[in-house]
Amino acid sequence: IEVTLIESTPFLGGRLAQLHRIYPTGQRARDVLGPLIREVTTDPKVTIYTNAQLDQATGFIGDFRTTIRITPRGVTPECADPQAAIDACPEECLDQFNLGLSKRKAMYLAYDGCYPALPAIDWRTCTKCGACAEVGSGKGIGLEELPQQIEVRSGAIVLAVGLNTYPRRHGEYGFGEFPEVITLHQLNRLMDPTGPTGGKIAIDGRPVRSVGFMHCVGSLQRKGIHRPMRDGKINEYCSRVCCTTTMHTAAELKERFPGMHVYDFHEDIRTYGRRHEGYYDRVCQQGVTFIRFDPLRPPRVERDPRGAAPLVVRTFDRLTCGEEIEVPLDMLVLATGLVARDMSKLVDMYRVSV
Repeated sequence: IEVTLIESTPFLGGRLAQLHRIYPTGQRARDVLGPLIREVTTDPKVTIYTNAQLDQATGFIGDFRTTIRITPRGVTPECADPQAAIDACPEECLDQFNLGLSKRKAMYLAYDGCYPALPAIDWRTCTKCGACAEVGSGKGIGLEELPQQIEVRSGAIVLAVGLNTYPRRHGEYGFGEFPEVITLHQLNRLMDPTGPTGGKIAIDGRPVRSVGFMHCVGSLQRKGIHRPMRDGKINEYCSRVCCTTTMHTAAELKERFPGMHVYDFHEDIRTYGRRHEGYYDRVCQQGVTFIRFDPLRPPRVERDPRGAAPLVVRTFDRLTCGEEIEVPLDMLVLATGLVARDMSKLVDMYRVSV
């Protein structure tokens, strides 16, 4: 069966490429991803379009006709020295691959070993100044390329649009107010040796000696306590993976930094899946301190008035009969829940039920 793979970004890999190590083997995510990409890209029956979006569709089961809009990369294989062209680019923006923890050029490669191994231009950042074209007489640089449209005929369509993480609000548990408050996904990028800090856990160059994990940020929300999102709804569901991911990350932190103090603030621990509970037992043995907060009185995150640490978390611990405690931290990590990516356009385009 011939397959057409339509990828909306310039590079293959998706969220897996952003991860450091994965459950349950502890393998590097890209060591798993690399052979898979090679298998797909070398299969003669697989056609790949990157930087592509679905424009319109007609037809029915057995004979769909989909129009695909392909945004130009701005760089072709004729470019003799892609890295020199990247270095010449003067425009910078936040690197979304690193979740805003670093910056990149308007012309960029997403990560080491990415496919295609050809830079792409972020047209939202590019000013078409021409600095990249001055490298190598401009050969292989197409700043004036226009989008193309092609039609793909197929008998079946698989919609695999992925997911988003819960969109944190400014000030939620100090996020956006204090640089020491980051998300679990951002911590994962920091722990990656190929990440923005080379695997060092630091904030503004300062080493981190104590870390707190805050569970259920964007999950298990309650009316009257949590503010609705833009669609007017709250996320009452459990995202299922956040607890295990938190345990997995806490275990790796304790292995790499045995002297680090790790605290776990949770309403409940739900380690779904076979052997996931083993992570909970493991981090308990490694010395992670668990604090079970009252969901009706959520923890408060503030600057430490005594200056002992950048942050202090104030909460009522249900494991000690509701005692109010203060925990000084160098870093607070928000275990954000997962939300479905908006696919309303595709639902309407293919008239599918959801």
